[in-house]
Amino acid sequence: MAQLEHTDAQPPSTINSAIAWHLALLTLLGRVTPEVTALPMFEESEIAVLLDYADDMKFQLPCQTHPDKSTPMEAVSLGEDLFLIARLGGYLNRKIKAPPGHQMG
Repeated sequence: MAQLEHTDAQPPSTINSAIAWHLALLTLLGRVTPEVTALPMFEESEIAVLLDYADDMKFQLPCQTHPDKSTPMEAVSLGEDLFLIARLGGYLNRKIKAPPGHQMG
């Protein structure tokens, strides 16, 4: 029990705040400039996982229209990545719904 009393780890609220800030920034950038490449914001491995998810769920993304069926990482846009992340979180992409992310009022 003594091990749990002293720790140098950050409190969960600090970590959650950093994650929330990062998600808010990504959402804003995805709405303002959805066509830019996702590479500055995401690692190639993260993009690859999202593209595999899109394939599994049969989502047709604009970046996946290459005739050779391979998608260069530079072709994946920030808007497409954020859409896939929103789908993972339960976003349904209905026509009457707002775009994924927090509501801007």
